[in-house]
Amino acid sequence: MEYQHYHTDSRFPGQAPSIPSPALLILTLWFFLFTAQEVSATHLTNEDDKNHISTSANPENSQCLPKPLPAWRKGAYRLSDTRDNWSNRVDVFARGVDGFFAGEESLNELNKSYARLRLGGRWVESGEYQDESDIKFRLHLPATKERYKLIIENDPEESESLDEKNRPSFIGNQESGRDSISAAIQRVKMRGAHWKTSSRLGVKGGAPLDPFVRLTAQRRWSAAKEWNIPYRFRLSYFHSDGYKAISTISFEKSLEHSLFFKAKTDIAWTQDRDTLETAQIFSIFQHLREDKGIDYKLGILGESASHHVINAYFLSAHYRKLIYKDWLYINVIPELNYPRERDYEAVASISMRLEVFFKH
Repeated sequence: MEYQHYHTDSRFPGQAPSIPSPALLILTLWFFLFTAQEVSATHLTNEDDKNHISTSANPENSQCLPKPLPAWRKGAYRLSDTRDNWSNRVDVFARGVDGFFAGEESLNELNKSYARLRLGGRWVESGEYQDESDIKFRLHLPATKERYKLIIENDPEESESLDEKNRPSFIGNQESGRDSISAAIQRVKMRGAHWKTSSRLGVKGGAPLDPFVRLTAQRRWSAAKEWNIPYRFRLSYFHSDGYKAISTISFEKSLEHSLFFKAKTDIAWTQDRDTLETAQIFSIFQHLREDKGIDYKLGILGESASHHVINAYFLSAHYRKLIYKDWLYINVIPELNYPRERDYEAVASISMRLEVFFKH
């Protein structure tokens, strides 16, 4: 996903509650991971099937209900109605803007617009709680012109550090308000049989406005019919910050027992810092079931100026489960981080987040 944000940050002195007790954490994890699937309306239970309970978005009005719905199911349907209404608003607004530029032909184009609401935060072993709730959106308007697309989003990729890109537990300090919103015209083109390139010219919000240009090239290789090797290079220029470049190459392979291995190398350079950031990530994804999985990661983060230094090591396990239809997810991420500023002593944390996607 081109996995964007208004960020709500509540990291103020005096507001950090103490870390929950182990018993409370275990109880909370048990509730979300093992009882939340009862909320899912994607499959009828035996009792539902026997009584022919309606699975429509407003089952209270159904004539086939033998008895009133329980309170938890009514709450699930109300959440579904609210989410569906907002999804329609996102899609209608995107198509409306696109139609203004391109006319009725926009209705026949695939619309990749979405908004993601993320609720939750991270508990660190010191007792600090970091609220990492945010909202990220992207309006993908593909029919603006024959080979051009209008992209409106908040918090473009260039604002993220390699730490934020690669540590699933870490969101970082995101920009908020109109300063994080950008609008750009993008052109995508195939060059030869393998290379895909895109160019984007736009402006980022704020006062004064910040014009930018971005060039991206990517392709894939196969090796020995077992390895997949995707590569991407991106160069961007922002009037406020200068040039930024990032190169990413990965080596991917499917393993036995529903496992997937990936080794990824990121190298980033920014003109304002005039230094190289590096990230080496090894991950194994375990596919537990169609609606859940765990991503195990070992990461090494560093940078090079006069000489290369390691800024941090980390170990994490990212559990992700779809708990309602195709738009409500829960994420639980325990992590051990070994930062250089702590002389590489382990810092334990656990993140818990709910994600709601508004899309079509």
